[in-house]
Amino acid sequence: MPRDNKLLESRNKAILDKYKELYEVKRIRSDESIKRLSEMFFLSESTVSQILFKMKTKKKVIE
Repeated sequence: MPRDNKLLESRNKAILDKYKELYEVKRIRSDESIKRLSEMFFLSESTVSQILFKMKTKKKVIE
């Protein structure tokens, strides 16, 4: 079954936005933020970390 790239991109953007809210606004430690995101999105912590890294580097390339 093929993956829907638009759906994955919207999920990844939601993860990045929620991470910014937890880490920058609520001042929760990075590792705790990743743990909460993994519970919210039903993903492993390593997958969340990979998504965040990919989204952050992608954003830097765009800017």
